[in-house]
Formats: sequence, structure tokens, C-alpha cells
Amino acid sequence: MDRTKKNAAFIIILIIAVLIVFFYINKPPATSARNLIFILVDSLRSDHLNCYGYSRTISPNIDQLAREGILFKNSLSQSSWTKPSLSSILTANHPTSIGITGMNDVIIGNITTIAELLKKAGFHTAAFIANPYAGKEHGFAQGFDEYHTLFSQNPSEYKINADELNREVFKWLDKNKDRKFFLMIFYLEPHTPYAPPEPYDRLFSPVSRASENLWKEKPSDPSEDYLKTLIDLYDGEIGFLDHELGRLFEKLKKLGLWENSLIALNADHGEEFFDHSGWQHSHTLYEELIRVPLIIKGPGLPQGMKVKTPVQHIEIFPTLFSLLGLKQSPTFTGQPATDLIEDPDTIVNKLTYHETYLPGKSFIAARGMKWKIIYDLEKKTYQFFDLSKDPNEKNDLIAAGGGTSTPNLNSGTRKNFEFFKTSLHRLADQAGKLRSQRRAFRGVKYDLEAMRLLEGLGYTGN
Repeated sequence: MDRTKKNAAFIIILIIAVLIVFFYINKPPATSARNLIFILVDSLRSDHLNCYGYSRTISPNIDQLAREGILFKNSLSQSSWTKPSLSSILTANHPTSIGITGMNDVIIGNITTIAELLKKAGFHTAAFIANPYAGKEHGFAQGFDEYHTLFSQNPSEYKINADELNREVFKWLDKNKDRKFFLMIFYLEPHTPYAPPEPYDRLFSPVSRASENLWKEKPSDPSEDYLKTLIDLYDGEIGFLDHELGRLFEKLKKLGLWENSLIALNADHGEEFFDHSGWQHSHTLYEELIRVPLIIKGPGLPQGMKVKTPVQHIEIFPTLFSLLGLKQSPTFTGQPATDLIEDPDTIVNKLTYHETYLPGKSFIAARGMKWKIIYDLEKKTYQFFDLSKDPNEKNDLIAAGGGTSTPNLNSGTRKNFEFFKTSLHRLADQAGKLRSQRRAFRGVKYDLEAMRLLEGLGYTGN
């Protein structure tokens, strides 16, 4: 009799397990959205948005998007400059894994892109791009039915403003509103040069200095006035961008696309204002360069939710795929973060991996909620930070040891340092091993016009 009861209990447990597995395999999409719209912003650090705690009121439309959707409080970029970050977003892989680490690297056919997967899933795929580093010659158009690059043709200007990009996007939306589509829009604001149009050039100063090209000076020890002017103009760029995003959102509502689209807003990297004695981006992996906004809104999704656990670029499209009920691709390294949406208050203990490789400034980093380690690949030195006590990374815990030893660490901190050190190099090795399977090549040749644009955006030194 006891054996019979045990067998019956086992069968019941087995049935429940099968039902759970069946439920998750056949789980309906979290959103009924028909379309997917991905908005990418260049050089936007999250702490300059009101919804991420900024004191200046400059982003009402982005803030409203956050109120209607899900805000990821600890969203992180894979790198601190455009090309490797964008490659991570559009492939769900680390830059090293696919070989996109330098200026001349190109995505090629054996690397599967998000656009290719969405095209196979029945989406018409289109992109509107304002950054020259995301041009067709870099391979980012792979899988897109339409890939529109809009770069400045004015010899005295270096970038297409958001209103000009919107003009072309709005025409496209009018023609394609009835299709099932994936649309990517890559705005260049607030990337240098900081030259917001009126009245955004005077949002925080009675006199505009946008035309003075202060961003080209790059002093090693800026005055308070100089630094304030830079930040004022940067925030003016964000204010202008937010205004144009508001126009985009109104256009989507007018066409009936606001309620039937899954919309995500993200940035490729942040921007430094001498937080660590530098300016602009690409040169470090400190928080000001890798903390970026991520907001996701769609029909059926929670509103006003804030997710605490860190998420990274390689997880964005796996998450969007999951929300749309699409299968995860075996080519993805990143995993969907939908479980975090189901339980936003739970903090998952995981590490994110970050990298930048440029002459004289090559670093890798691993980050958790509390600890972060950065390794200088050229100097062979480490930095280690307790982000819970030092969120701005001003107190390197191993600086006294010259970056190579840990004499001042207590046993608990030293144990965490050794764990992060081992984990960092393990993550780097894993990314490197995948590289041989999905290899990009270095073959971009820049014409004079491309070089003019890149120089105007501040990339001459690279």
C-alpha cells in the first residue's frame, strides 16, 4: 500500500513537472505588440535624465515613456564607444566574440544579426542612422530591407540633427504604418559637437556658446566655467533630442502605432565630463561611460516598473524577442531578462562584462551590483571598487598596491577581489574563444568625406 501511494505521488509530481515545462515552452508572448521600434541615442549617460534622478528638468518625454513602461535602473553598455557597442546590441554578443573591436572591423556574413532573425520572423526591417560609425560599410546593414544613412553634407557641419532624421522617419512611417515592421532609429544627439539649436542652446545660460567649438579645446584642467558650459550645452542637446522624441511619439500615436508597438529606448554609451580627468568617451570603462538608459514599453507590459538587477547590451534583443514570443537564437550570448520583469525587486547576483580596445586605452571590466574590477591591458594593472560605498569610483581599493597587489584589503574584500579577477579573465577567455567561430575582418576604407565627419565628431585621435 505504501509503495502504491509513493508511486501515485511520484506520478502526480511528474505530471505537475510536465505541465510546468509545457507552460513555459508554450508561454504566450508578454505583449501583443505587432511592431518593434528600437530607439538608440548616442553618448547619453543615464544620470542626465530626470527619470534616472537628474535634477535638471530636460527630458519630459523620455520620463513619460518610463512612466508608461519598464525602466532598468542599472542598464550597462558593453563598451564605451559606438562600433563595439552597436555590434553587441545588433548581434547579442560581446564585441570580442565577433571581432568588432577596432575602427576598421566589419561585420560579415557568418555573423548573424538581429535584423536577419527578425526578417525571417516576418518583419519588414528598416533603419535610419545618423552616426557615420554605423554606416553600411561597417556591416551593420546586414539583414535590413532598408538602411538609410543620413550624414551632414554641409562642409561646416558634422551631424544630422534629430529633426532632420525625424523628417525622413515620419515619411517612412506614413508609407509603412500598415506593415509588420522592425524599425531602428539612431539619433546622434547629444554627441559632440554640442551645438543644440535655439532655444535649447540657452536652456541653462542666458548667452549661447554653442558656436564657439569649446569641445575642441580639451583642457587637462578645465575651469568651473568651462566645465559648466560644456554640461549646459550637453544638456541642451538632450533637451532638443527629448523634444524630437516627443514629436516621434505623437506621430506614432497619430498613426495608431503607439499602442501596437513594442518600443525600446537605449544608448550606445555614456559621456565623461572630467569625472576621471577625461572628457567624451571611448577611453575608459568607468560608470559615466557604461551606464546608459534602457526603457521598454509595450501593450500588456507593466507601467512604471523599475528593475534593479543589472542588464547589458547583449541582453536587450533576447529580452525583446522573449516579450514578442519569438524563439531565442542559438547565436545569442545574451539571455533574456524577462524573469527580472516578472520579479523586478529581486536582485540577481550576476556579472556583466565590458571592453574597449583602442591605442593607449585598452581595458576590460567585470561588474556586479556591489563590486567592479577594471584591468588595464597595456599597463597590466587592476582597479577594484565597492560601488555600494563608492558609486562614482573615486576610491580604488588596490591603488596603494600599485594596481598589482592587495596589501590594504581585509580578508573579505580580498576574497571578492580574487573572485572578480578570476571571473574577469574567464569572461574574457570565453569571449575570445567564440571569436574564431564568428570572425569579423578589418576592411573599412574611409573616403575623405567619411574622415571629415569622423574628425568633426572627435575621432581624429583614434
